[in-house]
Amino acid sequence: MPPIATFHSVAGFYWLRALKDDKRLIFKAASEAQKAAEWLMKGQQVEEEERAAA
Repeated sequence: MPPIATFHSVAGFYWLRALKDDKRLIFKAASEAQKAAEWLMKGQQVEEEERAAA
């Protein structure tokens, strides 16, 4: 099995086990992912505003 496939297998196993242990984990993960996406988008917006002002 190629290394990347091994990584995905292990990651999938981790998530399945973690979700079994904490039923709300998917919502916590989604919330953190949303925060990260908003942070990235805000940074992009600031860069665009700085370029427009220059």
